[in-house]
Amino acid sequence: IRQVVYKYPARDMELIATGNIDTSGEMKNNTFVRYLLKTNDTEAIQYLILAKQCETARAKRTDPWWYQTKDDLENKDLQAILDKALAYQGTAFKTRYLLQAMRAAFTMDQHNLCIRLWEEHLKNQPESSIKRMCEDYIGGVYFQRGDYQTAINHYARTMQTSGSFWWCVDNLTEKKSDIERIRILYQYHPNSPELPRMIQKICREAEKRANLKVFDGYIDDNEDDDYNPGYNSYLKNRLRYIELRDFALQVASEKKSDNPAMWQYAAAFLTLLDGKPEMASKYIAKAERIKGTGFIKNNVKVLSIMIEAYNG
Repeated sequence: IRQVVYKYPARDMELIATGNIDTSGEMKNNTFVRYLLKTNDTEAIQYLILAKQCETARAKRTDPWWYQTKDDLENKDLQAILDKALAYQGTAFKTRYLLQAMRAAFTMDQHNLCIRLWEEHLKNQPESSIKRMCEDYIGGVYFQRGDYQTAINHYARTMQTSGSFWWCVDNLTEKKSDIERIRILYQYHPNSPELPRMIQKICREAEKRANLKVFDGYIDDNEDDDYNPGYNSYLKNRLRYIELRDFALQVASEKKSDNPAMWQYAAAFLTLLDGKPEMASKYIAKAERIKGTGFIKNNVKVLSIMIEAYNG
């Protein structure tokens, strides 16, 4: 199925539609092709032809070597695809045809049509990958209009947290800091798998910069840049780390995260690095009591032992 859906060009699908394929070639040996031929599923074949035509027409416009013809400027190919997609009267592929209509309309900058298709036909459909892909285009419409708040609301529902989502974040924040990005991602995706990675990156950075002072009681005035990170560079970034600690404590006390112990652990760790082991001990004690994954709970135990040893 993957080979047919993602690899075959429209001309191959047209050969399947006519049954005019090489009996000794790869297409004949493909089980999905054999299924289509055996069942004579013309509805599926015709949809795949249209989808591939749409894909080709859109890809052509992103080719750096593409030079527009008069027909290209008039979008005749995309308009024909759009008209055919909107003319579909069946039910089996209804949302898929709407997806192709959305893609064609978006590429032609027919943004009002995209919104109308969403509001009238797709918005109230059951959740599905097709619906999420359609809504991603709606996010793109509002992004291009500069309405970043509406755009990010749509991107959040599609679970798109790369590219366009972060462009919206950058346009919605003044500081454009990594902590602010964590705040916004948490707001829309409190259990995003990106959050642990983002927090871990900052904690490791803080640890590298603070280790000499916290664990060795030593400060080297020469070690104060990103290449020789020492305690002076920690001091320059301390407000970032404290900001993350305070936000982590807030999240750990809320009920949005499925892994609040991770946030409480991060707060305790950053507090220890800030030279406050007694406070860190209180924070890690709470991390032991609240919900967390097995991996985090193991880390909590290790940090608890470290803090206890540090406190003597």
